[in-house]
Amino acid sequence: MASNKGKSAKKPSVLDPRAAERRRTILFRVGATAIVVILAVAIGAWIIISKDSTSQSAAPVDDKDAFRVSGTANDKAILSLYEDFQCPVCRSFEANFGDAIATLRKTPNVSVEYHPIAFLNSENNRNYSTRSANASACVVDATDAERTGNYDVWLNFHKILYDQQPAEGGSGLDDNTLKALAKQAGAPATVDACIDNQTHSAVIDSQTKAILNSGWFKGTPTVNLNGKPVDWNSMTPDEFVEKVKSAAS
Repeated sequence: MASNKGKSAKKPSVLDPRAAERRRTILFRVGATAIVVILAVAIGAWIIISKDSTSQSAAPVDDKDAFRVSGTANDKAILSLYEDFQCPVCRSFEANFGDAIATLRKTPNVSVEYHPIAFLNSENNRNYSTRSANASACVVDATDAERTGNYDVWLNFHKILYDQQPAEGGSGLDDNTLKALAKQAGAPATVDACIDNQTHSAVIDSQTKAILNSGWFKGTPTVNLNGKPVDWNSMTPDEFVEKVKSAAS
């Protein structure tokens, strides 16, 4: 009887060249897609880093719309403070670094300028950020500080506003209270009409919008030295003073 082993033996598989080509095509496409994704991520990261680096040095060194309480525009060290009188961290900065700033105001070749802005307006606080910044500008007007260069009353008012800072999320101080505090700081009674009329509010809101859209602004308080941000959180007041003095030397 003849054997059936030959008939039942498994035939060797034959490689279909079209299937192999399809596999190569799929692998190529997957690999190419992965490369594109990696390149896109790398380029995106580079753009973000470049943008962040640019924004860190993009702040203008300009006294426009600022209250320069000491020094001149030609000083080697220009210290610019962007603050909101409703900002709790600004209050903390004032409490911890206020004496350091006072020292720097007396330091040769150092200019100290303040930029009150309205970053934390809300319906609850009745736009207190704008109203308090307006009141501070009214004190400058009433005391003729820009012409004389004497900002003593404004600095008193600045301290009082932080000492009397309303709770965040609250209703804010009303305008009558702001008028009383301005006169407590030493402003004449002529300050009342300016506060009542919100004389500087539109300008403050416009300035705030421009700063918020600038790309370099990160929040309040922002402390810049010659246009570049200072990481004051990582410093002691003495280290802060030394950093500014070093820039002034």
